[in-house]
Amino acid sequence: GMVLARGTFQHIVQLEVENGGNECKRSLRLELFADSLIVNAEQSVDLIWKLIREQLEIVPSAKGYQAWICSRNDFESVMNEIEQMVRRGSPEITSVCWRHALRLSCEQDEQSKRQNGLQWVLKSMSSQSSLPCDEDQASLVLHAVLDSDFAVGRADETLDAIEIIQNKWPHGVYSVLSKDSALVESVLDTLRCSKSRNSQDSKDKAIDLLSSMECPTMLAFQMVLQLCARECDARAAVNITQTMRIRGLLPNSVVAYEHAIQNCLNTSKLSSALRIVANAFDLGEQQCIPSDIIVELIIACSRAEQAENAHDLLSLLLTRKIRYSQRSIEETRTWCDTITSDRLLSAFNATIYVNGITGNLERAFQLYERLIQLDSVDVDIITLSSLASACLRHRERSERSEKILVELTHRTKVLIQQEEEVSIEYQHDNTNRGMKKVETYKLKRKVERLRSLLSKEYDSNLFTN
Repeated sequence: GMVLARGTFQHIVQLEVENGGNECKRSLRLELFADSLIVNAEQSVDLIWKLIREQLEIVPSAKGYQAWICSRNDFESVMNEIEQMVRRGSPEITSVCWRHALRLSCEQDEQSKRQNGLQWVLKSMSSQSSLPCDEDQASLVLHAVLDSDFAVGRADETLDAIEIIQNKWPHGVYSVLSKDSALVESVLDTLRCSKSRNSQDSKDKAIDLLSSMECPTMLAFQMVLQLCARECDARAAVNITQTMRIRGLLPNSVVAYEHAIQNCLNTSKLSSALRIVANAFDLGEQQCIPSDIIVELIIACSRAEQAENAHDLLSLLLTRKIRYSQRSIEETRTWCDTITSDRLLSAFNATIYVNGITGNLERAFQLYERLIQLDSVDVDIITLSSLASACLRHRERSERSEKILVELTHRTKVLIQQEEEVSIEYQHDNTNRGMKKVETYKLKRKVERLRSLLSKEYDSNLFTN
């Protein structure tokens, strides 16, 4: 087959040269032959490559040069060949050639060689002058750099390359990216995947890229939000969301707040999450914070013993016209004001508990009174236990303390009779993270301590019947 290919190739070239055939036809035939060599490069023999290399001097062809370059696996020889092509003013060097050179540069053993190789490739790219305008040239280079085979696993090298390209053709790069959403998404994904880059710089670049897009996509928007959330930059996330909504690309800002606040809570940055809420009030966006996220914030404030913040957030929650549901969040999450009754009770319990242990017993009982007035939510043993803890801490001897004692005693006896352990949950989520479990004997001990505080006679048979 190779002998036949060699003979066919020689015959085509010799016939066209001797007969003075049209140059375009000769080039076309050579490109067709080069195509077969690209497909079967590993099976090709050095003799055929020698032939095609010699004939390229006679019949210049971009596809022929591409076949020749992509058959080489030595980075320096490939780059030397490309530079010779640039100096000779050879036909347009295709993006396939550049991608091949980029891959070879990143496959070198040493980090310094890889960096120098990348600079070399990009310098050669910038020297190519056969393209008519910088926009076309920037497009070719960007597509080469963002090629999936090159960019995957090489986020930092890819970003280095993009910076060099942007410095070389600032207008061209801006023009290309504003029109090509797929390219922007590739750049944003690279920024998101980079481990060594400054996350603040990555976020700023991502925002600039999104702003430059003529038609921003939802995927691009979500990736920028992730970078904003990583930096806990709520104001940027909200501003971007408002812009998207004004342009008719988003119905509301729920997704922005959900991403940003949840990221702060997941990384134990409560103060940043609270700043996001404050920014939302400044921007008039407070109604866009999902109710379930507010419950998460209340529970986090309770753990941090931030009673005022927990109370303010609960007040915000109670001002809403919330549609309560007995079903799970996953089943009802069709609108941001839908939460389960259990979740609202968790918010109350957390706020009652933190106010009780931090000195505001009056507010704790006021919240309890408000809770029992709600038709959709029932007081549970966790509520009573939280109030009992508050009474014990403040040595509260009053009629309301006695009412709590009576109710807590009754519920504790029921639990003991059922031989179940009760879990006091200050955070209700799927991971059960931070859940505080109190066994029945601890509740029993709390009841006995409260009876002692209220000077009730000790009853050894209290929990035996």
